[in-house]
Amino acid sequence: MLPFDPETLSNYFRLMNAHALAQTYRGALDSGLADALASGPATLDQLCTTCQLQPRGAEVVLDVLQAAGLAEHDGDEYRAAPLLEILLSGHYRELGDQYWQHLPKLLTSGDPMAAMDSVDDSEEHYQTQAMALGWMMVPAAQEAAKILAEQCSLDGAQVLDVGAGSAVWSLALAKSIPTLKVTAIDWPAVLEVAQQFAAFAAVDDRLTCLPGNYHEVELPAQSYQLAIVANVTHLESAENTVQLLKRVRASLVPSGHVAVIDALADSPEQDRVAHGLYRLGLALRTQQARVHTRDQLQQMLADSGFEHAEYHPLAAPPHMVGMLLARARQ
Repeated sequence: MLPFDPETLSNYFRLMNAHALAQTYRGALDSGLADALASGPATLDQLCTTCQLQPRGAEVVLDVLQAAGLAEHDGDEYRAAPLLEILLSGHYRELGDQYWQHLPKLLTSGDPMAAMDSVDDSEEHYQTQAMALGWMMVPAAQEAAKILAEQCSLDGAQVLDVGAGSAVWSLALAKSIPTLKVTAIDWPAVLEVAQQFAAFAAVDDRLTCLPGNYHEVELPAQSYQLAIVANVTHLESAENTVQLLKRVRASLVPSGHVAVIDALADSPEQDRVAHGLYRLGLALRTQQARVHTRDQLQQMLADSGFEHAEYHPLAAPPHMVGMLLARARQ
């Protein structure tokens, strides 16, 4: 007899429903229904005429899309929800299929599809990723900003954002503290995204960009009250992380702080499936990236000249990252 305990059944339905929902989205995409929804409000009959669909299946698909937050229904009309508009206009239109289809080759050869942790390739890859990653991290960045504003004295502060990407983490602080200024380090093409985020947040007059490799860009000594190193450590070895944090330490004023924000290998608040899929995604698109444990990062901070590293969970979507806040050792 097949097992029928509640946990097995829950896992079964979670897997089957996740697969079915992804297939429903792909059906809407391939049939033109998703793009038709994004074109503006339309009735079921209008959508069926535009996409040459039969009403029976189309109506059920629309119900599923609505339940999943991909479509909205008002009276007789359907339209794309913000989530669907974001998917259709961005890098994840195909739900990352270009990566996941490479999984069999990764398993047999060990070769990733891309090398986003390579100096030669990272600028091109992260220019396309930065906008989507920034959007995903806005709630977590706002949560981090609240904690940092409470724990650090940041009125009039200079903040260094290392490997900034969209600069979503530092710009959330700039948005909440009008006197705070941000210096962002990343590749030139990636910093274009940071400038767009800053303009959208109306803080572009308080953003300075330092283009280049964050391991090599010259940093002024003792100039920043806070440094943010977000979504960087999983791309670096322990040795490289220590060297980077030493550079950051030298750029901070006495008793300045560093906030290391990343997915951690041992955070109890993380969903195990989501965390495992994140690690698998890293294996598909990087050569050596890995998530570190909290103890490992605390040791790296200590080896870099920091003390009193305190962990702060970030209770906001994507529920995948936490923050270690440490003070420069005197």
